[in-house]
Amino acid sequence: MTQSDIERLRALIDADAALEAELFRETDATEFVKKIVRLCTQHDLTVPEGAVWKAIEEGRQAWLATWSP
Repeated sequence: MTQSDIERLRALIDADAALEAELFRETDATEFVKKIVRLCTQHDLTVPEGAVWKAIEEGRQAWLATWSP
């Protein structure tokens, strides 16, 4: 996995409003991760499942930190 693959994934999602909306509607974390992994595979991006889970947790921690006193 390279940082450029993560950046390419982000750019890919940001450039496609329908895809972004589809991912946003996914409420099951496991299914969300599966969709991201499939998307990476389809676009020859190397972003392992573990990295997606880590990013979710980091995002969750950052969000929680904004709500802490």
